[in-house]
Amino acid sequence: MSLLRISLILTIIAMMSRGLGLARDLAITYVYGATPATDSFYAATSLVYAAHVIIGASLTGVTVPFLREGADDNGREAEFRTISSILNVTILALSVLTVFGMVYADVVARALIGTESATSTAGFIFILMPSVILLGAAGILSGILNQSHIFVPVSAAPALLNLFVIIAVLIPWRGSDVHIAIIGTLIGSIAFFLIQIPRLYGVKYRHNWRINLDKQQFSRFFGPAVPVLAVSFLTYSYTFVDIAFASRLGEGIVTAVNVATKLIQLPQGVIAMGLTAATFPLLSAYIKKGELSLAAQLTGNVSLTILFLALPTTAFMVVTSDLIIGIVFGKSAFTEEALDVTMLILRINAMSLPALALNIFLLRVFYAKEQWRIPLLAFATGFAAKCLLSYTFVDIAGVDIIAISTVLSVSLTTLIMTFHVNSVLQGAFGPKFTVGLSRILVAASGMAALLLFSRKALLRIMPDIWELGLLLLLAALGVLIMLILARTLFRAEFSLFWDRRSGNPPEK
Repeated sequence: MSLLRISLILTIIAMMSRGLGLARDLAITYVYGATPATDSFYAATSLVYAAHVIIGASLTGVTVPFLREGADDNGREAEFRTISSILNVTILALSVLTVFGMVYADVVARALIGTESATSTAGFIFILMPSVILLGAAGILSGILNQSHIFVPVSAAPALLNLFVIIAVLIPWRGSDVHIAIIGTLIGSIAFFLIQIPRLYGVKYRHNWRINLDKQQFSRFFGPAVPVLAVSFLTYSYTFVDIAFASRLGEGIVTAVNVATKLIQLPQGVIAMGLTAATFPLLSAYIKKGELSLAAQLTGNVSLTILFLALPTTAFMVVTSDLIIGIVFGKSAFTEEALDVTMLILRINAMSLPALALNIFLLRVFYAKEQWRIPLLAFATGFAAKCLLSYTFVDIAGVDIIAISTVLSVSLTTLIMTFHVNSVLQGAFGPKFTVGLSRILVAASGMAALLLFSRKALLRIMPDIWELGLLLLLAALGVLIMLILARTLFRAEFSLFWDRRSGNPPEK
């Protein structure tokens, strides 16, 4: 199957997953609004999604290069025995973490959200902690499947988790409150884990519950896993920082910040996840074989493709942020103040989208090279900048600084990683990339100006047009512009993906 087709399939699945994530937030805010109860829900579930993003995704990234591409049956069987032992150790470690979280749920809650909502948050954390085992351990299963070029169940698992939450919230349980969303999250975590198991049998993985302590193999896996986990922790800790500072600014602000951030994650996942998942095994194979020029070409092409999609999307979201929030949350139990705060955060946070999307792929480049120090340094620097800016200016700038600090810190992280990727894979971000990026910036700026002009013209011609109709017309115009650009001015940037087999090298 071609890289283009794989990327499109995974992008559609990512779109479905992120769309269901948005639907989940819509269901929760429609039913419960932006209240202390929903603040507690989002604070508690941040730990669940941390298990997926920090532990699960990190272990997936380590498992793919750990397994050898094209190993014979005997070699693969030995690797699977080792992976079984590693998974057993991981489950034991996560079980200890889960017990710790349940025993000290009140301490964790106070650290996250302060004292006023700590009691309800602690109860939610206690219920949800077993999901940490499921979502964390599922990361290794995902790595086994991805290395075997099986992507669909891995990509569909988050969608299934979101779907169970939506069902739980929308079913009219008698006397139900936000607790039902917590139960739905726990059941969704079980489904997240189970959906991957049937395909494991297809790749001849048979789990063995024994722990065979092969120090060399364990060191080979957990040596890179520790810095990868640290990088992921620093990345996701932006969420914890936002919750901590938003809780100081009033009731419902945590919910407003959370849903605005989720709106950014929707295009981020759609843009980056499919491309990254489809190209990571190929990138890892090139680097293992020493074909660094092919790896550099692949890195440059994928990065330009991500930016081609992300920068115009940023322009669209900045121009239409008020329409998006009004349509998505205007009919919910949100107050006018919560709507205004959410719109403001979305408008500013949209400018972080290109860096956020590109960082997902750049991390995989370092994982494929088995180099962990640079991304750890980059994300530690960005996290420190985020904390410093938030702490220094939260009392002056209020909720604005929560979004501004994210934009500045993730951009700093991207610059550091880009510089070092270019030194590792020489030519990945050379003159060709610079020219392509310049053209994309010009195109995105032109698209923003055209959308602004079109919005004013449509409102002048049809002053009574519904907000949804206006948004759809502007979205259709934006998609049309991007399609024309992709097939004409930027065809070279997509050359890798036209009729390219996933296992074949690009043409030199």
